[in-house]
Amino acid sequence: MDRKFFFFDIDGTLTDIMTFQVVPSAIEAIRRLEEKGHICALATGRAHFRARQFMDDHGFKNMVCEGGNCLVIDGKIVVDDALDQSLVMSIYEKAKALDLEVAASFDDTDIRSAKDEKFILNVGNTRPFMGMKIDPDFDQNLSAGKVRRLFFESVPEKIAQIDEVRQFVGNGARKLILRSLPADKADFIDEALTY
Repeated sequence: MDRKFFFFDIDGTLTDIMTFQVVPSAIEAIRRLEEKGHICALATGRAHFRARQFMDDHGFKNMVCEGGNCLVIDGKIVVDDALDQSLVMSIYEKAKALDLEVAASFDDTDIRSAKDEKFILNVGNTRPFMGMKIDPDFDQNLSAGKVRRLFFESVPEKIAQIDEVRQFVGNGARKLILRSLPADKADFIDEALTY
């Protein structure tokens, strides 16, 4: 028998979209595939820190996460790409000119940073989803740091004026999150197959 690779999304595939609970039959089917020698992995847009717990709790060893920017093989991160820095800065400068509030995640945690309290005032408190940190050196850290995600208040008429934003995945009623191009997940799945 030829060994095959299977990639599963978490939300709505391995978990019930209404209850967010794991679908037992999905996990059982995965175990049966593994018993036959196939390799099963996760492929999710979730941030690594959010997907890692699911991965560990359900016995997965391999994962493409961060929408395709992070690759985990045998439990170890082998690729961990940040957003393109020149693109981040271009978008940020345009957002500032439009008076659009921005926050960023610089590491693999549930903390996002903002220049001041305006982001929180415009977007609202998103705890327990993510915590906020006011960073007076935000501009400097944004230009020098590894940006994993950008968060915008969702003002459609302003966002529509930033051409670069249209290529990214967005979600949430009151915010837009820049992560990665959806095609990146497929590219990382191809890369995972080389390990």
